[in-house]
Amino acid sequence: MADHAKTDITPTEVIVRHKTGSKANQVEQFPLAQYKELSFGRTATSTVKYDPDQDDLVSREHAKIQQDKDDPTRFTVEDLNSRNGTFVNKQRIMGVAIIKPGDVIEFGPGGPQFEFDLDPRPDSLMKATRIADAGAAAAVSSARATRESPVSPPAAAPDRATAAPSSSAPPAVPEKTGVGKATVERMLDHSKKQTTNRVMIFGGIGLVVLVILAVLFWPEGKQTIIVQEPEGDGTLSHAQIAATNAEKVVLIEMSWKLMETSTGGQVYHIYIPDQMSGQQAVCRALYDVNQNNEIVPALTLDSAADAQIDPNGACDNRAIGNSGTGSGFVVSGDGFILTNRHVAYGWMHTYGFPPDAVPGVVFTQNAQGQVQKQYLDQAPGNWIPSKAVPKHPLLQGKTLEGRLDYLNVTFPNTTQRREAELEVPSQRHDVAMIKVELAETLPSVVIHDNYDDIQSGEVITIMGYPGISPLTGKSLQSQTFDNRGREFSTIPDPTTTPGTIGRVIRGERPPSASPTNAPSDFYFSTMGDYYQLTTSETGAGNSGGPVFDDMGRVVGIFTASTSRNDATRITFAVPIRYGLELMGRTPAN
Repeated sequence: MADHAKTDITPTEVIVRHKTGSKANQVEQFPLAQYKELSFGRTATSTVKYDPDQDDLVSREHAKIQQDKDDPTRFTVEDLNSRNGTFVNKQRIMGVAIIKPGDVIEFGPGGPQFEFDLDPRPDSLMKATRIADAGAAAAVSSARATRESPVSPPAAAPDRATAAPSSSAPPAVPEKTGVGKATVERMLDHSKKQTTNRVMIFGGIGLVVLVILAVLFWPEGKQTIIVQEPEGDGTLSHAQIAATNAEKVVLIEMSWKLMETSTGGQVYHIYIPDQMSGQQAVCRALYDVNQNNEIVPALTLDSAADAQIDPNGACDNRAIGNSGTGSGFVVSGDGFILTNRHVAYGWMHTYGFPPDAVPGVVFTQNAQGQVQKQYLDQAPGNWIPSKAVPKHPLLQGKTLEGRLDYLNVTFPNTTQRREAELEVPSQRHDVAMIKVELAETLPSVVIHDNYDDIQSGEVITIMGYPGISPLTGKSLQSQTFDNRGREFSTIPDPTTTPGTIGRVIRGERPPSASPTNAPSDFYFSTMGDYYQLTTSETGAGNSGGPVFDDMGRVVGIFTASTSRNDATRITFAVPIRYGLELMGRTPAN
């Protein structure tokens, strides 16, 4: 190899052509005179840095590409013990693998992909032969702070649904005509375009991380808050607002499962054994095309493999559910707390599928009744569990509802988790109320409904618990006679983020003074009522946190963010008016 390299063309730069992920359609060039090694990950020090929220299958330090010291035409990629693995041409590598121009590298099954290339390309390096479909989609957990794989299912469940054919017989397909390969491809293409052009993420459900980054022996109990007097014009600094309200902003931890209400059975996503040509059989998620012509997960009430489609019991089904964290704030002395609906009632919002849900399989039949199998390279991006329209007979026409495993609240600078109860979700916005029972009267925030006159450019302060922020914790020594072990507990410490109101987005306005009073005179937005915020990145886990005006009054609830490939990320807050509705108050107009 070394002798051959002397006569071959020596490349001068590495080219990375991003195919999918937050960097899709971007091309990055790295001169080899400066970059002998390229690192890939979500840390700020990575040579190729991926979006911490969108590219949640990429580890902090995922992989690196190096040029051979002895042969400048030879390059390798090395997986750095990433959580979701590194794939070259759809094949998972272990350790180091040689790569050539044209090879496609993927971080995690279904994760961001890029094509590796060199300029100039050595004559001896021809483009690698591609393998059409992914064959290694092992179940892996996400590294993102806002997503977690569904809750582990129990050993058994009451009933079983027939979902698909056995591997030896033609698959039994739900009765649906006219949905063939072309239709599925159009739906997939439309879904891809929507995902590429505009990605809305609920910024609230941070992954429940139990690793303590700093063990600090802090004193237990709430801090004494010194309330500073406002300045001459009545405004407060960000520091003053934080000092006054820190003990009122709480960390929320939750976990839920999807249940079928008439039987009380837990709902599972069906997985089936699948074997591509020349590949080892793996477990793949099964999807349906429902009565609304939407691709949805195939559901059952049985955690175990169905004997008709998996006679060897190789693939257990996956429970529909999630766990995560968010923020909230105390609004009354008797323990009522406002947060986002997607924090407390996660089943009422779009579902975050686990990484092993793709590639998935969907069976359709054409007008001639021929069964066709399609592979999905991404999970449905708009599936809401509580609004699911199941297709299998066992679940047809029955109501699905979420059930909490736990809902805990922890106050700042304490380690004691307190059980909370659901009170009420908003009918029309991302707001919910929960409650904790304490013997003492709690300090609460001051609320100000300025929805009618709030303006762009007004100064705000956001508080909450972004999952990207380092954790702090405390080591606790148990004092009971039968358990003298040491435990580690997190100590919430809210993050303060300054910003301004960038834009006021109103869902609709009264008709104009036009004498016709026609419906066309109404103003509306496609998104609804939100405050668009101009602020630094707050991150997932901040959802449900308070947004204060410059006098320290809550005017909104931090809720979500959105981004596109050609634009920066922007964030949003729900007007506090919708929180007041849950507190029993009616808007002024």
